Amino acid sequence: MHLQRHAIQAKDSSLLIAAKQTLIQKGEESTGWSTGWRINLWARLGDGKHAYEIYHRLLSYVSPEEYHGPDAVHRGGTYPNLFDAHPPFQIDGNFGGTAGVCEMLAQSTLEIVNNKPVYYIHLLPALPHVWKDGEINGLKTRGGLTVDMQWKDHQVYALHIKADADVTINLHYNYKTDSIKRLKKGQEILFRAIDGPL
Repeated sequence: MHLQRHAIQAKDSSLLIAAKQTLIQKGEESTGWSTGWRINLWARLGDGKHAYEIYHRLLSYVSPEEYHGPDAVHRGGTYPNLFDAHPPFQIDGNFGGTAGVCEMLAQSTLEIVNNKPVYYIHLLPALPHVWKDGEINGLKTRGGLTVDMQWKDHQVYALHIKADADVTINLHYNYKTDSIKRLKKGQEILFRAIDGPL
C-alpha cells in the first residue's frame, strides 16, 4: 500500500478498504517503529486525522528511565530529550514520525508513462485539520525535487519547486491535477494563489 500510486487515487478500491480494516484491527497503541509506520500508512490513506492523532501520541511525554516518582510515565512516547521511548529508546520512532509528517504534507510516487518515468506529486494529501495554515521548506520528494510551500485554509497558497535533476512530474494540489511538466536540472516552478493556476 505504501508505495502504490493507487493508494492515492482509488479511495474506494477493495485493496484500500482492506488495508484500512487491517490498520483498524491492529489498533493505535504502539511504540517506536510501529508507531512511525502507523502514521505513514494513515497518511498514505489520506486520513490526516488518524495520522495526526498517532503522531500526537508519539510525542506524548514519557519520564526518563531513571525517574520513578509518583508522577512517572513509562510507556511509548517521547522522552524530554525528544528521543523516542520504545522503551528504552528506538530511533526508528523518531525517523518514522518525521517521515509521517512529510507524508501528510507531500506524497510522491513513480509511474511509467510511455516507457518513461513520471513522478506523481500530491501536495497536502493528508493535512490534519489542526494544521489549516502552515509552511514547510526544503521538503524532498522522489524524482529529485525540493519543495517549499505555504498553505492557508488547507489550500496551497504559495509554492516553489526546484528540480535537483531532470525530471517529469504530474502535480496534484488544491483538488486539481496539472498536466505533465518536464523540468530540467535547476529549473524552478513558482506559484502564488493570487497569480492563478501554475
